[in-house]
Amino acid sequence: MNKATLPPVVLKDLKTIHALRDEQFENDEEILRLSLEIQRFQSEIGLLRWKESEKEIQRLKDEKSSNENKIAQLQERQRYCEIQLKICEKKTKEYERKQRNRRIFTRGGMLEAFPNELLMLSIRIYSNSFTQYSEYQN
Repeated sequence: MNKATLPPVVLKDLKTIHALRDEQFENDEEILRLSLEIQRFQSEIGLLRWKESEKEIQRLKDEKSSNENKIAQLQERQRYCEIQLKICEKKTKEYERKQRNRRIFTRGGMLEAFPNELLMLSIRIYSNSFTQYSEYQN
């Protein structure tokens, strides 16, 4: 059949069908173009996320190294404080020893300054303890 022999209503319908097909074809092209653009945007978004994650990873690495430096400084400070504590303990023992020796030597020197009185003092102590013991026996 020839187009010229077709009734005008059918020709109109054919024109409409062709117009719709052309429109559908244009729509398919637009859909394809948009889907490609969407894929491009998704890849860009993925790339941006990857870059952001790289930035985040770098930030975390920097934070980790900063924390490791702080830990090293605190450990060094702890060692310093432990050494200072040992030094103070040693000085304390030395001062206590010096104080004890001074006390002993001072008392010993005082007793040597009075040797005769020391003899008398020891006799009195001995006699007092003997009299107390004898009183206790009675």
